[in-house]
Amino acid sequence: MKIEPSVIEIIRIFVTVVSTIITGISAYLLYKSRYSPLRETLYSKQLDIYIELVDTLFDFYINIDNLIEAKSNKEVKRVELLQKEAMEKGIDFVFKYKKGMAVIPLKIREPFLKLIDKADNTLSGPFKIDKGKELRDSIKKVIQNIYDTIGTKPLSIETHKLIKKIKS
Repeated sequence: MKIEPSVIEIIRIFVTVVSTIITGISAYLLYKSRYSPLRETLYSKQLDIYIELVDTLFDFYINIDNLIEAKSNKEVKRVELLQKEAMEKGIDFVFKYKKGMAVIPLKIREPFLKLIDKADNTLSGPFKIDKGKELRDSIKKVIQNIYDTIGTKPLSIETHKLIKKIKS
């Protein structure tokens, strides 16, 4: 029995298509296996820096909260001390942000930069309660932004204060 040329052409086309599909799948799997460890390392670094930033921001938040309370009670000496501590905590936050800036996605950098500007404006001169409340709210927004980015639910500020008291 003789095979017609059209059947041979169909077989060749079928073999070519299957070979192309197998080659494409192989290339895709090779690409995934090559970049998967890099992606995991990046996510790990991002998570580490987010944890450091949130810890720093909670300390900063608590300090600003105490500063607002001291200013409300007109405790001049305590206000001076807490404002100095707030500046130090703000600088610590900036250093940690700059350390992790390479792995922080662009879409969430803007709130960090706004917070840095607001902290600088609030703490550089005489402390005002309304500016302090705005700064405190900005810190909350940045913390919430971090939690939204990593997909977790945050503990309340009061819970963090309680944890801090238990640790000390």
